[in-house]
Amino acid sequence: MPPPVPPVLVGAATTLLVCLAVALAARVPLVLGALGRAAAGAWGGAAALAARANVGGALGDARYALRLALGSAQAWMDEVHAAFNRAFGPEDVMLPANDWSVCTLQERMRVGNGCVKYRFKLPGPACVLPLELGQELTLCGLDAAGRVASASCVPLSPRAAQGYVDVVVAKPRPPDAPLTAAGAAAVGGADFARLLETLAIGDEVAARPGRAMLQYRGPYAPITDVVLIACGLGVVPMLQLVRELLPARESSVRAASVVWLNEAAEDFALYGELERAFYKYHRKLDVACIIERDLFGHALAGNRRVREAVPAFRIGTLAVVSGPDFFVAKVRDYLVRQGYPDEVIITV
Repeated sequence: MPPPVPPVLVGAATTLLVCLAVALAARVPLVLGALGRAAAGAWGGAAALAARANVGGALGDARYALRLALGSAQAWMDEVHAAFNRAFGPEDVMLPANDWSVCTLQERMRVGNGCVKYRFKLPGPACVLPLELGQELTLCGLDAAGRVASASCVPLSPRAAQGYVDVVVAKPRPPDAPLTAAGAAAVGGADFARLLETLAIGDEVAARPGRAMLQYRGPYAPITDVVLIACGLGVVPMLQLVRELLPARESSVRAASVVWLNEAAEDFALYGELERAFYKYHRKLDVACIIERDLFGHALAGNRRVREAVPAFRIGTLAVVSGPDFFVAKVRDYLVRQGYPDEVIITV
């Protein structure tokens, strides 16, 4: 027969269990509320998709409806997962905002044609980079000759990601290769891209928050519509905006339009990422991937698909442009000619 438990220990154990039960009871409504809201959204989306499939009848329509349904389900799972992490997950450990942190190369993966996604492990599994929405991350390292190479880019991974950060960098362009608009929009310098190619898994680079570029000082608030126009890897900050603004219950944004222009089909390196975002948030998101054979020379107003994809300005609209300097200037000029006030156009 086991020895009796001393009364003091019984009292301490009982107190601990009561405190734990109270803490869990306080957090459970957070998860249940998120479950209810997400389930309602998923149910409404499923009903609409079923009606669409019944009307269409064709295999293509059914396949499209199925992908929309799966996207809605994934959005629901993401919301539940986020609510669970807020209630029961480890507390974020914010890395320094004004100092360098060491990141370790964990994985590299080719993305599309000529781009590579790098995943870096942060110093701890609960560590988070203190980045604002649309803020750049500056990465720095030493090449084999001991020279410093650095680059700044908006991460592809969520800002709240714990323990890791993903960046996408264009592979270095051969000296004799013609410069394209997507190449001019490549994230990161050529020296840093070459440095990343030489890194082995487990090698280290330094990282710290860079420029905070998404600063709206326009007169129209709240923002209800966002128009996101990008070229090349300029689509990365657009993906971040879509992922954070559209599913957020507290966001005032009701609709978003992504217009992604490139000169060739192979320049849409992150098409899969944008496609997944569309299927998740299709009730709020419009996407147009447009090929313009000469972004340097042709006027955007001459492209019918651009005219159709960019909505007319209305009060509460914010336009965000990302790409090389010539592209940003061309898009800004086009938007102003279409009636967009200059103060509602932001460059990231």
